[in-house]
Order: sequence, then C-alpha cells, then structure tokens
Amino acid sequence: MPRKNTTQTGSIYGRLEVIGPLERDPGNSEDWWVCLCECGKAKNVRGADLRRGKTQSCGCYHRKRASDGGKRSRGGGRRAWEPDEVWSEYIEDRADERRRRG
Repeated sequence: MPRKNTTQTGSIYGRLEVIGPLERDPGNSEDWWVCLCECGKAKNVRGADLRRGKTQSCGCYHRKRASDGGKRSRGGGRRAWEPDEVWSEYIEDRADERRRRG
C-alpha cells in the first residue's frame, strides 16, 4: 500500500510555501513539490526534506547568513565572534570578584 502523502498545497515549511506537486517520473516514488520562498524565488523540493525540516528556504537564508561577515557558525552552535566576547566577559567577571574580595 503506498504511503500517504502528508505535504499539502498551501502548507508553509520554514520560509517555503508549497505551491503544488511537481510532475514525477513513472519510476520515481519520491514526492516533489514546487515551493515559493519568502524572497520570491521558486524551488523544487523533495517532500521528505520539507517534512523533516531539512529544506526551509531556497538558499537565500544561508547566503544571507554567510554574507553577514564574521557571523557564520563555526560548529557546536558557537558563532565566530563569541569566544572573544565570552572570554573578555569572563575576565571582567573574575576581576570584579577579586576587587570585591579585597
């Protein structure tokens, strides 16, 4: 029995709105959808990627984040500018503790 398709026209996944199904090849069982991004660009996306949250934009969000200068992720959820800020705050906190202790 074929799996029930849960992606529906008009649904919104991240920045993508599902416009409608894409014609599929007879030998291909994957469901593909035409989506419209908030930026206005159309993108063809696999239904499974939409439902799992793997694809949430046409790529505009990633490009925007990459063009924000040093604000790209370095992994582990940290941002490129954080370590210096966190370290300097730590140093200031330690200095304040020492001053209070006398």
